[in-house]
Amino acid sequence: MLKLKNIWVKYGKKAAVRKLSLSVKKGAFVTILGANGAGKTTTLNAISGIVKVKKGQGEILFKGKKISGLKPGRIAAMGIIQIPEGRKIFPLLTVRENLQVGAYLQKDKKQVQQSLEKALALFPDLKDKLKAKGRELSGGQQQMLAIARGLMAQPEVLLLDEPSLGLSPLLRLHLAEKIKEINRDGVTVVLVEQNARLGLMLASYGYVLENGELVLQGKTSDLMLNEDVKKAYLGV
Repeated sequence: MLKLKNIWVKYGKKAAVRKLSLSVKKGAFVTILGANGAGKTTTLNAISGIVKVKKGQGEILFKGKKISGLKPGRIAAMGIIQIPEGRKIFPLLTVRENLQVGAYLQKDKKQVQQSLEKALALFPDLKDKLKAKGRELSGGQQQMLAIARGLMAQPEVLLLDEPSLGLSPLLRLHLAEKIKEINRDGVTVVLVEQNARLGLMLASYGYVLENGELVLQGKTSDLMLNEDVKKAYLGV
C-alpha cells in the first residue's frame, strides 16, 4: 500500500534521511524505531508531504501512485493522515470543533456524523468534553483528541508520531490498546515511537533507523530478541 524507494531528505546540505526504502502492506501495523535525530519524524513528514523529497532523490508511492512532490492537503485527501508529535490540537477551539476540523475534507454530513460517533465510541472520555476548550483537557485527553481528530478524516493510513510522549505508564497502555483497536478496524498504522518496547509490542513489523539510514528490519518478535536492539533500545 505504501512504499518508500531509496528516498533522501535534506535540510540544507545536511541529509536527515539517506537512501531509505521501506514498504507497508494494507492493514499492517509497522513501527519505526531509533534514537533522537535518527530520521523517524522526517520519514513521516516525507510521507505526508510536510517535507519534500526532491526530484531524483527517490520516490514515495501510495497504492502504486507516486505521491512524493504532492502537497500535504492532497496527500491527506488521498487517505494518509498524520498525528503529529506534541498533539498539536487547537487549544482555543472546543473538542467538538477540533473534531469537525478533522472532517474538513469530508462532504457527506451523514458520514461525518457517523465518524464522530465512531471516534467518541473509541474515546468515550471525550463525550462529556465536547464543549470544553482543547487547552482545558488533560495531556492524555489531548492525545485522544488528536487521534480522534485524525480518524474524522477517515484515513486509510494513520501516521502516529510519538503518541505516548509525556503520558503516565497507565495512560500509555490505555492509548496503546486504542491504537491497536484502530488497526484491527482495518486502518493501516505506521508508528514512530521512542518507547521501543511499546512500539515492538504493538506492531508486527519494525524498521530501525540510525543517523537517517535503515540499519535493521524484521518481524517485531525477531527484533525483540536481537542483541543490538535489546542493548540499544530495551535496556537489556
